[in-house]
Amino acid sequence: MIAARACIITLDGKLLLIQRSTKSGFGGERWELPGGKLDSVIMIEKSDPGLQIAFDQKMVLQELLREIREETKLQLQNGFFYAQSIHRIPEKDSPYFDFLHIQLYYVFTIGLPHSQVNITLSSEHQARIWIDHHNDLEGKEFMPKHEDIIRAVLKNTTDVFSNN
Repeated sequence: MIAARACIITLDGKLLLIQRSTKSGFGGERWELPGGKLDSVIMIEKSDPGLQIAFDQKMVLQELLREIREETKLQLQNGFFYAQSIHRIPEKDSPYFDFLHIQLYYVFTIGLPHSQVNITLSSEHQARIWIDHHNDLEGKEFMPKHEDIIRAVLKNTTDVFSNN
């Protein structure tokens, strides 16, 4: 399964997290970055020298922007590729248990302070928060691998606007 996630950062250095609804099934009430499973991204595997991932950047961004609009109603422009993770889903209650899961993470910047950003959540989500410090993560349960990326992005938020 291939998914893409958005690290949405505002001018005042806040990062958006959204909480899955209790009705979402797997992962209900966990915090995550906006985004989701990509429907039409092509992955190419080569056996030598190992797993190779090939994807069309433009297509990934188009699908990720669609996911962001569906989940938050935000109309964003281009983001930039930040990181990827490849792991197996360990939770037995997941419909994707033991699947190879590839997450592509992108960073998007908004030239407004977080207090001026209007968000309307989809029915898949029940809450949103803007964070800017590692302490804001305490006591929250996250979808697999999201917390690692969130911590890395928070550590580097001052560099994000200079990369854009």
